[in-house]
Amino acid sequence: PAIKDMEWCNRGHINREFKITGPDQKIPRDLHGALNNVAFKNALMNFLITEWRSNKYATLLEGHVMYVGKDDKCFFYKSEDGAMVYRTVPSLSCSHPEADTRMIFHLSQIAEGNQHQNIVIRSSDTDVLVLLLSHQENLAVNIWFETGTSTNNTRRFIAVTALAGEMGPDICGALVGLHAFTGTDFTASFLRKGKLRPLKIMERNLEHMRTFGQLGRVD
Repeated sequence: PAIKDMEWCNRGHINREFKITGPDQKIPRDLHGALNNVAFKNALMNFLITEWRSNKYATLLEGHVMYVGKDDKCFFYKSEDGAMVYRTVPSLSCSHPEADTRMIFHLSQIAEGNQHQNIVIRSSDTDVLVLLLSHQENLAVNIWFETGTSTNNTRRFIAVTALAGEMGPDICGALVGLHAFTGTDFTASFLRKGKLRPLKIMERNLEHMRTFGQLGRVD
């Protein structure tokens, strides 16, 4: 049980079913509304996981590999000699229902054996950036966060590793709690309080704690 379960009920996700029979099926008239529906997203992912096995997509994937997470499984796709190669990847199996934390888990697996390489995480969700900052200390790769779009000139890259180094491990470690307490996708924010003032209060309190700890050691 989670807060999100109630949100899904409010959106009418229960008792609604979708069936995708093939690539020629018409797109729902309200595609945005359909993408907010869990049943539609499940049907779409099930269709894509099967459809992408077709050799007609081999030329599109040439020179690349693709991993797709669905439920507790992860699927690998690659083009070889004009044919699609696909299999499940047990090491990337994950039961996280949220894409935000699933991305962090996959990143931790990719980081092993790829030290000091650059990895770009693409998302428009602040939750992902907060999670990346809080876990950066345990990941031996250089992480970049890509957000925004080119069409409205908001696309940018945030140097997560450098930013975490400037903020320090204490603040990065406390960011998840601060973010949840001051408002996320499923937690309400305090009226007219925002995040900047709570962040400054947290920074001040952390500084007091460091000072107190130093005084305690001296005593």
